[in-house]
Amino acid sequence: MEQVFTFKHMEQVFTFKHMEQVFTFKHMEQASNLVCATARCRDDVAKTW
Repeated sequence: MEQVFTFKHMEQVFTFKHMEQVFTFKHMEQASNLVCATARCRDDVAKTW
């Protein structure tokens, strides 16, 4: 029973870590998209002027 519990616990921790990584990756992706959008916006403004 104890081994099964430990395995389940490890599985949950792993899943949590994985979700955390995915979330962090998504966040980084959004941040880079924001930076790209900002840079593009700046380029457009530069072209306009």
